[in-house]
Parts: sequence; C-alpha cells; structure tokens
Amino acid sequence: MVPLWKIKRELQRAFVPGYRTRIYSNVSKQDKNYLNGLTKKYAGNRCFIIGNGPSLTASDLEKIKDEISFASNKIFLIYDQTSWRPNFYCVEDKLVFTQCLDEIQKLSGCKKLFPANFFSDTKRFEDAVCFPLIPPKNWDNPLEDSEFPEFNPDLTSGIAWGSTIVYTEIQLAIAMGFTEICLLGLDHQYTDGKVSEGEKGVMVSDGEQNHFHPLYRLPGEKWHSPNLHVLEVSYAKARSEAEKLGVRIVNCSRRTRLNVFESEELESVLARSSSGRPNLTGQV
Repeated sequence: MVPLWKIKRELQRAFVPGYRTRIYSNVSKQDKNYLNGLTKKYAGNRCFIIGNGPSLTASDLEKIKDEISFASNKIFLIYDQTSWRPNFYCVEDKLVFTQCLDEIQKLSGCKKLFPANFFSDTKRFEDAVCFPLIPPKNWDNPLEDSEFPEFNPDLTSGIAWGSTIVYTEIQLAIAMGFTEICLLGLDHQYTDGKVSEGEKGVMVSDGEQNHFHPLYRLPGEKWHSPNLHVLEVSYAKARSEAEKLGVRIVNCSRRTRLNVFESEELESVLARSSSGRPNLTGQV
C-alpha cells in the first residue's frame, strides 16, 4: 500500500503551480544520484544525531566514534578535543550557514548535506550535496498551518522543514534506512540574548551560554531564537511518524528538558549487542 504522505506529495507535484521548481531548485543530477544511493543504504542499523547543547562532551562523542552519526552547525568547535567525526554534516539555518561558510567549506571526512535553497545566492562548493526542501506555508508562524510540520522520509522528493535541524536529520536518517535513532546533546533549553532591532526572531549574543563550547557564539553575533513549542510539535510528529515506520527514537542526552522521546542512558544503548551490524565507520 502506498503511504498517504507519498500520495499527497505526488498530487501536489501534479497540481500545485511552481511546486516542483520551489522544491527542486539547485538540486543537480549528481545530487539526485547520490541521494538515490543513500536511500535504505543503512537498513536496520543504528545512528546518532548530535545536538549542540551544553551537556554534549568530547568524551561521549569518543564513545560513539564507531557509530554512524549526524551533526550540525558549529560542531567543528569540538574537533580539537576528540577523534570522533560525524559521517553526515548538516545545516538548515541560513544565518549559521552564512556566518560559518569558510569553516564549513574546509570540513573534511564527512558528507555535507544542505537544503537546496541555500545556494540560491551562494556559490556552490564542490563537496556540497543538496536535497529538495519542503518549506512551511508560513515561515514566521508555522503553527498557523494545522498540518505543520510535514514529514517526508524520501531523500529525492523533499525533506520537510520543522524549525530544527534535528527534525531534518531524523527524516534523513529514516530515509537512509536506520531503524534506531539516538539523540545526544539535545538539552532543549535556551537563554535568549538581546533582541535585534527590526529583525523578527533574531537575537544578538550577549554572553549567554546555550551550547557545548563557551565561544560557540561571540558577543554581538546574531542568531535565531528557537520557539521551543514549535520544536516540540515537530518532535512529536517525528516520533509519531517514526513509530508508524517501525523506527525507534531514543533520547540519550545527559541533561534534557525534552520529554517527547523515551529516554535511555548512553551506556545502556552502547551495551546492547550490535552483532550483525556492519562496521560503517567513515562510509558515507
């Protein structure tokens, strides 16, 4: 039986003017071929999605260096403390992407996955892979749409925006075939900075500490303040859709205020037998 979300997506493609262009702009033939190759590539395996909260430590990352992992944004600030490296690196916040473009281009040893709209006004760099983006109906107030967020674990037809990179990475992981997704460093709490005048939802860093590294944001640096309620709506959708597909999402964060997913100690997860799972370290 064809999933309802796929039927809906095909109807939108067929009847909504500009829909295909809106999602597929900047996705090349090479991107599509790579994304097709990732589809169900890791069927039945476990992966980790790394958050950048204060509870994240280099020692915990070292413990999962033989696991497939996704990481994002300024995770590279911890690289000098650990031999761990993510297999997949993602950014979905255009502000972070622009601020860190030089550092992102220099990253090696991982596959870099970005929403296709990032390169509408930025020159494409060689090792970037674009996936189609399904935007919300309203970026500023996504909850106005009773169907927000969409959920689409299909790399080639579009990954839905859910106001957090973790939501994006969950869809990517399910599309790749992972059946257990472990979250680490997802503290789910923020202290706001100063409000940026004339820029809705934008903060200016004022020394607040929301991440694993004290210099994650420098004084005066702009950042988007997350709406935790919107994030929780997205996480609830991720859990619901994952359960329908037989995928388990577990929160292994050392400290967290996110109660949407079941919790389990990192050591307990790692103690479970991984027999039958191939060593996928470094293979992307």
